[in-house]
Order: sequence, then C-alpha cells, then structure tokens
Amino acid sequence: MGRPALMARIYTSEVPSSAIDDGQFIRMAVIIPPRAEVANVEAFMDVEDFGRSMDRWRPCDLDTGHCLVEGGRVTGLRRLEYPDRGEVLLDFWNDHPEDPRFAKLRVTFRPQGNLKKTYVPKECWLRTECGYAGWMDLTIQDDGELSDPER
Repeated sequence: MGRPALMARIYTSEVPSSAIDDGQFIRMAVIIPPRAEVANVEAFMDVEDFGRSMDRWRPCDLDTGHCLVEGGRVTGLRRLEYPDRGEVLLDFWNDHPEDPRFAKLRVTFRPQGNLKKTYVPKECWLRTECGYAGWMDLTIQDDGELSDPER
C-alpha cells in the first residue's frame, strides 16, 4: 500500500488596519491531523476577500515576510503539536493606516494513518476549511520544525 494522498486545509480572516485598537496583526492557524507531515505552506493577502478562490489572492513570501499587497507582511511561521491535533500558525500584519486586509493560510499535508479517520475537529465547518484567527499572545514559542512532527 502506498503513502496517503496529500490534502489541503485553508483558513481566511480579516486583518484590521493599524489605526484600530488591537489592530495591525492577527495570528492565524490551520488545524491539521496529529503527526501529519506538512508538505507546503502558502500565505496570501489582498485588499478584498476572494473567498475559496485561490487564483486571485496575492502571495506572501514566507522567507522574506513580504506580501504583494500594500502594508501586508507575515512573520513567525511555526507548528504546534497537541495529542489530538496539529496547528500551523502564522502572524499576518497590516501596516496600512486605514484599510483592512484579508489573509489566507493554506497548508498542504500528508495525514498519517487511515484516511477514512482523518481528524476533522469541531472548528472545521468544511473538511477543507479548518482553523482560527485572533489577536494572540506573541510570546508562544516554536514547538518544532514543520517537517518534524515528532517534536
């Protein structure tokens, strides 16, 4: 029997402008099955929410943190592992003084174990849209590299 197929999950959220209290950044997470092997992480920002479409979003470079939208940037890519799930997190920043931005995080992964029992937590309203976003504590530390689910 071969390796399980790759799957993808996404999450989308608004990032308030820097002029709003508690604005300027959000921490976004995509929830994946426990011990899943992360194959790829993609981040996008734009001036409007294009919904589930992936074609119209402007990409962000995870290495430099630069996004192809005015005022947009990303930092702090990391993975947290819990007994019942994994999370891939990224901070999205909006340095524009007036207008909100919209952010999308997409994680492509290979689940470990039985595909029919792939973990779908209560935060998932669709099998492919699963995560959360908010103004989180910036002191959360990395639990490990994205490629090392055992840490």
